[in-house]
Amino acid sequence: MDRFASMFSTVFLFVSVATSDHLYLYEISVRHNNGDVQTIEVQVLHGQVQQAGLEGNLQIEFSPVVAEGGNAATLVQLMRSSDLQVLHTARQSHLGVDVRRIAYVVCDDRVTFMSPTPKGLPTCEIGR
Repeated sequence: MDRFASMFSTVFLFVSVATSDHLYLYEISVRHNNGDVQTIEVQVLHGQVQQAGLEGNLQIEFSPVVAEGGNAATLVQLMRSSDLQVLHTARQSHLGVDVRRIAYVVCDDRVTFMSPTPKGLPTCEIGR
């Protein structure tokens, strides 16, 4: 029985190490107050929080987590850089996706989140 427990521990350790080394790729497009679309690519290593600055006093933070059922996911938060106020939070699954493409349109304090990124990002409506 000790041999079985030892084999199980070894397999579990191998799976944990393989999972923790996984790299998730994101392509983020942002349009802020009808400006040009800014697109950045971010690589997120499982278990590490990654932040990226965006134009318009914005930043995005990626926090890899384990979702229900043990599947890998990333908590994505868009926030204002000046006061770190969270403007939007999304949980993105990694199942069956090589590169996760997400987009935001930010019109003052109104945020529209899109996943996957559409071909053309909409603009802010004037007077709304």
